Amino acid sequence: NSQRGPERALAQIAWQAERFRVFNRPDLRLVATGAGTLAIADQRLSIDGKIRADEGHFDYTPAATVTLGDDVVVKGRPPRTKPGMRTEGNPLALKLELDLGEKLTFSGEGLRTGLRGKLVLTTAPDGSLRGRGSISTERGSYYAFGQRLAIDRGRLIFDGPLDNPGLDIVALRRNRAVEAGVAVSGTVKIPIIQLTSNPPVPDNEKLSWLVLGRGLDQTSGTDIAALQAASAALLGSTSRPISATIADSVGIDDI
Repeated sequence: NSQRGPERALAQIAWQAERFRVFNRPDLRLVATGAGTLAIADQRLSIDGKIRADEGHFDYTPAATVTLGDDVVVKGRPPRTKPGMRTEGNPLALKLELDLGEKLTFSGEGLRTGLRGKLVLTTAPDGSLRGRGSISTERGSYYAFGQRLAIDRGRLIFDGPLDNPGLDIVALRRNRAVEAGVAVSGTVKIPIIQLTSNPPVPDNEKLSWLVLGRGLDQTSGTDIAALQAASAALLGSTSRPISATIADSVGIDDI
C-alpha cells in the first residue's frame, strides 16, 4: 500500500516467512519463521514483526587479525571511531520480537550449548540497539583448564543496550566429592567472577577441586604451580596469588 501527501511519502509492505533459510554456511545456519510489516515514512525505515528460529547453529571462531588499541593515535590519519551497535547513517525504527525456539545451538571459545529464550529488539532515539528479555543455556558445557564444566545456570539478561547484557552464570565440575566451579555476575563489560562449590569450602579448596579434581591435602609442588596459573587466569592478574592463600592456611609466609 502507498500513500502520498504534500509533505511525505508513505509505503507499507506486509511480509511473512515460513521456514526461511536466513543463513546456510557450515559455521552459520539459521532457518526462521515469522511475519510483520516494513514501512517507509518521513525518510525512515520501520520494521515491526515477530520471528521464531525453527533450527540453527552458530559456530564462533575469533578473528586472528591484530588491531591497534583504542587509545592509539596515528599521526596523519583521521581519528578512528569506536565501533558500536548503532544504526546511525541508516535511519531505522526497529521492533522485532525474537523467539529462539527449541533447536538453536552455539559453539565456540570452549562453550557448547543450546540457546533458549525471547528477546525484543528496538532502536533508541540515538540509533543504538536495545534489547529486553533473556537468553538461557540448555544442556550447556564449558571447557576450561582441560576440564569439562557443566553449566548449572546460564542467562544473559537484556534490559538496555544490546551489547552489555547482565550475566547470571554458574558452571561446575561435576561428579566429585566437592563440585567446584565459577559463578559470573555483573555485565559483559564489567563481569564479576567468583569461585563457587557444592558443598561450600574455602576458595583455595574450591580452586583445587576445580582444576585438579582433589583437595589441597593431596596436592604436590607441581600442582601448586598449576593452581597459581589457574588463579591468575580466573581472577585476574591483580588478585592475591593462590600460593599465598595456601601458605597462610598452613602457617608459613610464602610458597
